[in-house]
Amino acid sequence: MVADNISTMGEAEGTYRHERLGHKGVIDHLGAKLDEFATGVIDKATGRQLERIKNLAKRYGIDFDNMTDKDKSTLGQEYIAMITENRSKMPNQWNDLVKFIRQTLRAMGIDLRVSNTEIQALIGKVEQNKRAQEASQRDDRMMFLTNSDLDADGKPKIEVLREIAMDNRPYKTI
Repeated sequence: MVADNISTMGEAEGTYRHERLGHKGVIDHLGAKLDEFATGVIDKATGRQLERIKNLAKRYGIDFDNMTDKDKSTLGQEYIAMITENRSKMPNQWNDLVKFIRQTLRAMGIDLRVSNTEIQALIGKVEQNKRAQEASQRDDRMMFLTNSDLDADGKPKIEVLREIAMDNRPYKTI
């Protein structure tokens, strides 16, 4: 931050908050902590909250009674998104989420006034980052086929299909 460019304390706090909250390391750390939070919520859910979570699981094709860690993470992300989108209908869950995020930020040394709107935006950044990471992991497994991998009909040659099937990899023709 350049002091000459900042005229008020509010502007200084806003600039500092932007710089600290916008960095990928904070987003990654907060994402991991939100996963822990969401998993805890899923594990402890009862009553109406449990009903909502089970409905989400059904919507996303997750077998609630036989969830893997990845399933819990996915379900937790979706539940956090639901809370964020419906904070006026789920005020207790929203307040718990906001409190958790503020505590996590303070534990990271970020002890500024952060509005609910900024927390909602931060949750959005965490979700975008997590989806981008998942997409890049899928792309790492992606097999890209060129013309030499295709037969005269434009379909993958049999030896290429064997490789795809053995590795259970998605493929794209480029």
